Amino acid sequence: MSEIPANKKDRIISQVESFLSSRDLKNLNDKELEYITKQLLVDQLKDELKTEIKMSKSDLDSLQDRWLSGFDSEATRETYGKSLQIFFNWLELKALSVFKLNSIDIDDYVNYIYKQYDMNNSIRERIAAVSSFFSFIEKNDIIATQRFLGHSSVAITQGYLAGLDCD
Repeated sequence: MSEIPANKKDRIISQVESFLSSRDLKNLNDKELEYITKQLLVDQLKDELKTEIKMSKSDLDSLQDRWLSGFDSEATRETYGKSLQIFFNWLELKALSVFKLNSIDIDDYVNYIYKQYDMNNSIRERIAAVSSFFSFIEKNDIIATQRFLGHSSVAITQGYLAGLDCD
């Protein structure tokens, strides 16, 4: 496939953005719809490839150490380190990769935490630690999307726990 000149590419991108922002995809002809679909698929594959490359260069232990070193409190480092280790153990138990989690995996982990811990503070700490770690690796371009941020189970859990008297 030959390369598209920059000005034509910009025009196509503009048209695609216009179609997508209008959400009126019914006006697209078959070729336009096929082109957009292919471009979206290519973009998704590029993101996945970037993640795979970054994963191969990433060492989870060093990432965890860098993340934990950002906390001033020794107690926070200890609690969050333990929480992350629980999460990594769960990943190993489920044969999952920290780099390839989806929303269902996050739901499963939150449910696992609920079953393992009966103290609301413990549940909140476990979820907060993992969410913070995911924010860290997203900020450092190790993953493309922070799966915990804004996730319905996490948001519901945090909202639910915030309303409870945990003392």
